[in-house]
Amino acid sequence: SQGRNMSLAELRPLADGRIYLGSQAVENGLIDRTGGMDLAIERAMVLSGVDEYEVVEVTYKPTGFASAFGATARNISNINSILNGQAKLQNTSIELMHIYQ
Repeated sequence: SQGRNMSLAELRPLADGRIYLGSQAVENGLIDRTGGMDLAIERAMVLSGVDEYEVVEVTYKPTGFASAFGATARNISNINSILNGQAKLQNTSIELMHIYQ
């Protein structure tokens, strides 16, 4: 609420898990404006004082065990930790299931 200059009383009714359209978020004071990647980069450059930049896109394509379960980069380390006995299943969002037909 501090970053938006809003009181908690103003923010709480908006923070109920809903997903807002960009225009709704602007109306409610949750964001300053809408825009795409180019505007975001431009604003970041202005705010940081950077004159030049290079955009690097990093993609991840799971292979092997991970690809079989549609794993994301975040939960790959969780899968590996579980398989290596370094983590407990209760602390992960991974759910391996087999569906019988």
